[in-house]
Amino acid sequence: MKVYFLSNNRYRLIETNTVSQYWIRDYSGIYRRSDKKMIFTPKQIKVSTYTSKQALVNKVVATSQEIPQSEFHKQFGNQQHSQLTLQHQQITIIHDHEKIGLHRI
Repeated sequence: MKVYFLSNNRYRLIETNTVSQYWIRDYSGIYRRSDKKMIFTPKQIKVSTYTSKQALVNKVVATSQEIPQSEFHKQFGNQQHSQLTLQHQQITIIHDHEKIGLHRI
């Protein structure tokens, strides 16, 4: 997962799956910050699928679809909001009901 902070409270979050399927979801939208939490609200998601891990590495896209915010719940079952929490020695990201902890080494 990669997160890019852009100007005017915009962001881009890229999620890659290589477990049983090969796809990339590219989220773009706005974020807001409240104390140590950042809430990401996507406006659009681009989903690209690949036939194999090698195709993903070589960026050979099998299918690609741009999904507007109005279709998120229909496509994914939720609105795809994410939350990032800044902590003393770690950052916690909750994205699509998954919790990811990044620790300082």
